[in-house]
Amino acid sequence: MPLAGRTALVTGGKRRVGLAIADAVRAAGGEVIAQLPRIDLLVNSAANFTREQLAEVTFASFDETFALNMRAPFFLARTLGCR
Repeated sequence: MPLAGRTALVTGGKRRVGLAIADAVRAAGGEVIAQLPRIDLLVNSAANFTREQLAEVTFASFDETFALNMRAPFFLARTLGCR
């Protein structure tokens, strides 16, 4: 899909999968934003756990993980979809 002239918001875009997605968006001609102008593409790639950490999940860390992996993407999608 051509992305020239489009802007993507990639959460978690500084490392791992998010960084690879952000790099692919740039390679396809898109912009990955530092501030929030018009957003054409939302990629929710932020995460705060690794496979090794799953065995050590506590109620508090689960709440933090849930907020990042479910609540934040929901409200981002809702907010950007209502523009």
